[in-house]
Amino acid sequence: MLASQERSWQEDVTSLLIETHNLAESVLQWLLKAYPSDIRRLPHWKDQRDWKVGEAQYYLQFFNLPCLTDDVIKRLSQQRLDQVRTAVKRGTSSLKALLFAGLLGTVDQASHPFLKLSADELQLARLLDMADARNKKAGHSGGERIDREEAMEHADFVIEWVQIFKGWC
Repeated sequence: MLASQERSWQEDVTSLLIETHNLAESVLQWLLKAYPSDIRRLPHWKDQRDWKVGEAQYYLQFFNLPCLTDDVIKRLSQQRLDQVRTAVKRGTSSLKALLFAGLLGTVDQASHPFLKLSADELQLARLLDMADARNKKAGHSGGERIDREEAMEHADFVIEWVQIFKGWC
């Protein structure tokens, strides 16, 4: 009985992390609809299948946004070009690709929230930490498991993070 309660508890904690991740993704999907990115700002798929060395990093640095710390740039620049294209074109992809695509929207959208909100408000490194935790600790194949406290911290953060966009809807 105790083992089954422990298993159920772990499943609930894992589910919380997955739902937290989904909530953050839905905000980024809304952001892409409200402040669309221009796919023509990315290399065309016929000419280029993936980023050239350092190209993704260059794009992110070009945005010149305070929220894009060296750590955030390094982590986001690992996104494949096709995933970023899919995020721009269809609004579907990984959270990190959606975030990259959302940042691309700052080039053409003067009222974009990422241009108005501070780095302290956006806390993109924490958002990426949550995505990494979900990818490593909530998957079926991962040996690591998330604990209740960490899952709650991520959930509390994302709930607060979502709130900063309420005035933009």
